[in-house]
Amino acid sequence: MAGYGKQNESLQIQLDSVMRAIADDEAAIGENEARMERARIDLEALRSIEAEMEGGIEDLRNQKDALVADKYRLDSEIREKAKDIENSVAAMESFRAQSLQLEQSVSDLETEVAAITIEVVQPIPSEEEIRRTIRAQESVMARLGNVNLRAIEEYDEKKTRLDGLNAEVEALNRHISELTGLMASLTSKKKGLFMKSYDAVNENFKAIYAQLSGGGEAFMGLEDEDDPFSGGLLINAKPRNGKLLRLEALSGGEKSLTALSFIFAIQEHQPSPFYVLDEVDMFLDSINAEMVARRVKESSAKAQFIQVSLRKVTLALADHLIGVTRPPSGISRVIMQPDLAEVSRYEEEAMKRQKEAI
Repeated sequence: MAGYGKQNESLQIQLDSVMRAIADDEAAIGENEARMERARIDLEALRSIEAEMEGGIEDLRNQKDALVADKYRLDSEIREKAKDIENSVAAMESFRAQSLQLEQSVSDLETEVAAITIEVVQPIPSEEEIRRTIRAQESVMARLGNVNLRAIEEYDEKKTRLDGLNAEVEALNRHISELTGLMASLTSKKKGLFMKSYDAVNENFKAIYAQLSGGGEAFMGLEDEDDPFSGGLLINAKPRNGKLLRLEALSGGEKSLTALSFIFAIQEHQPSPFYVLDEVDMFLDSINAEMVARRVKESSAKAQFIQVSLRKVTLALADHLIGVTRPPSGISRVIMQPDLAEVSRYEEEAMKRQKEAI
């Protein structure tokens, strides 16, 4: 019995535990039912909200469909407008190209019009008059006969030949210009050298004439000082106690003295190795003849002189004399009178060479 009591006590404890668990479960059930009620209320509220939202969604869906339809329509319109714009741009580019071509054509036509030198009669004739003129010109062309089909080829040949001739002419003109420049340069140099010699001879002429004439004056001049080669040489002389005259107006003796002065002036500037004077003192008085002889004597130190003369003063100053006489027999005889001083000098030199040879 004691065992049953312990068992009952154990069972009672278990039963109490079960009852507490049931009570706890019932309390939990009550709480869950309350929660379920609140959840049901919330669910109904949510369903109500859902119904309202579904109505709004339906409206939004309808609006979306309308917007999609508008979008498709607008896309189609955009494509149409884009295609129209592309066509317009293409048309504008075509018009721009045509405009450039027309501008070029206008420019070419303006150039052709500017090149036309035919004067247009004003006022411009009517179309019918132009047609009549064209028919008349066509009739004239018809009367000209057949056209030479080789005209262009012949023209090209002639043109080539003409171009070659023009090139040759241009080259010749260039050579002519170069030769003209060379001639001008040579003429300038020749004039410079001539004027240098002219000035030097003129100065010598003045000094020598003053010496030979015993104090006279003389000078040279040019007929054309700018171009001395196109004119002549003028000589003016003023004998002592005389008037200044040109060479043509001088007397015979004055002309001889002036000419000798000119010869000695040239000889002084550019000496020659040998001179022959044939009776140049024929028309001179004794004083001038002596002056000329002394001048020849002075110049013979630089050049050789052979002078034909009958004047005693000239013969007295000569280094060597060679004369020709004709005695009564009619046979000419040559007389030579050497310079004894020179012969003595030659003899001394010969003796000296002989002594050196020994």
